[in-house]
Amino acid sequence: MKAALFSEFATIKNIFLQMMLIYLIIGVIVGLSAGSVVVLAAAIGAMTPIMLLFTLSSYDEMNGWERFRASLPISRSSIVLARYANLLLCAVGMALIAALVGFLVAASAPYLGFLPEKTVIALSEQCDVQLLLLAAFAGCASILILATFMLPLVMRYGATKALRFIPVVVCIAFLAIVWFIPELENVPWIYSAIQFIANPSNTLLIAAIVALSIFTIYAASCFVAVKLYAQKEL
Repeated sequence: MKAALFSEFATIKNIFLQMMLIYLIIGVIVGLSAGSVVVLAAAIGAMTPIMLLFTLSSYDEMNGWERFRASLPISRSSIVLARYANLLLCAVGMALIAALVGFLVAASAPYLGFLPEKTVIALSEQCDVQLLLLAAFAGCASILILATFMLPLVMRYGATKALRFIPVVVCIAFLAIVWFIPELENVPWIYSAIQFIANPSNTLLIAAIVALSIFTIYAASCFVAVKLYAQKEL
């Protein structure tokens, strides 16, 4: 597992650092333009992991890397676990960096003379560590949800073929949600749940529940990917 994790990261180490720097700059520009460090944190928290997801998937099909890696003394299950662990660690790490950058931008807003007064006030009001962490991890979580659907297909069929299935999966999920939402009106506890979510004092508890739910789904996706990758012919 350790060897697979290091080999996975070694293949994208240089490009990951470049992506991180580029998206930090883009995130700051977007945040200042929108007058919101919440947008900044969410954008940075999402951009780097999604590019990392596609980059790792594409590298498998370049120069026979996937076949060469399979010839190493690394089990297939370790390869899949390393892919999931690498994406999770990088996503969480970028979310923390995004929150830190957002806080620094908000704290330094009064000293940035080129910003309009309204933007300075808006940025200063958002200088809240909890708010920025939640925004960054919301962006990160959205990519991990995408990864739960995408990675099993990528590990089984490769990035090129998997991209053909992903729009279908997204459409099916969208139609299921559209069908399911009207049914919620008949659920007796739905209004109590909405009131519970709307209560600011429950924010951290809700965030913890969402994080645990996403991690559980992510782990289930990893289990499925391990089974599918074991059947793949290289």
